[in-house]
Amino acid sequence: MCLLLASCTALSAQTVNTAFRTRALVEQLSSSDCGLRDTAKSELMRSPNPDSLPVILKALASSRGELRSVLVDILGVYKDPRKISALIEAARPHEGDSTDVKLGDQLTELGTPAAQALMDSLPAKCDESDDELAGYTSWVADVIGHINPWSLPALFAGLRSGNACKQRAGQEGLQVCCARPEYGLGDPDITLFTSAVLSDDERIRSAAGQWIDSFRGEYRNFEFAGTIEVLIAAYQKDAPSATMIEISRLLASNPCSRVTRFMRAAINAPNPKIQQIAHEYLAKNHRTRPASR
Repeated sequence: MCLLLASCTALSAQTVNTAFRTRALVEQLSSSDCGLRDTAKSELMRSPNPDSLPVILKALASSRGELRSVLVDILGVYKDPRKISALIEAARPHEGDSTDVKLGDQLTELGTPAAQALMDSLPAKCDESDDELAGYTSWVADVIGHINPWSLPALFAGLRSGNACKQRAGQEGLQVCCARPEYGLGDPDITLFTSAVLSDDERIRSAAGQWIDSFRGEYRNFEFAGTIEVLIAAYQKDAPSATMIEISRLLASNPCSRVTRFMRAAINAPNPKIQQIAHEYLAKNHRTRPASR
């Protein structure tokens, strides 16, 4: 018992000493002497210690400018999920500077927990006219998108949240994460998918949601091009006229061989609006070779 008590006491003293030394080094980072600043940064990065992390995170919370950037550099040597919330808080107010890029890189390394924490950081009250919030939302989307493939659950949840900021992050993040290289950040399959998930038509939205749910959270084999078949199935399932028209309109925005086959049949639909959509699609696309999906 005595040995155990002595051991615990020694560990406690070591933790206190580490924290004390870390605080001293962090204070030194604000010195007017660049040599002292460099020495402090070097020591903090050379020997990362779990007991030092809370001290550095506390300093980050109130830091600005160059000190903020230096502390983020130091945190780069810590691969510890305890820093997730502090890194996210350090990105507000969002300035879009090089430090925000470094914050994003570190969060990307931390994977799924960081993806969900980032999505959760978007406010319940989303003011889309707030430029700073808009920039932060796009930053969240970019960071989560680079966590792929572990980002899909967070991005899908954002799309289905009913929150405008989270929905925007979901839309943008899916393009970052999964767009085919030839389309940049405007992959039509992903655009069709997000349009279906966010549709004002309850039947379309429900069909897209049920398709997502059918994967039971295992999205490694998820193909956005599958949205076409989901929409066609919804069209053929005793859908009301308004839903059929909206599905036809959505499909027309994504030219490919499967959609072309659908439109060739749709020119004979009893609804004149669907006929018009089909004729316009075929007039625009029949001379070209749409993607063979």
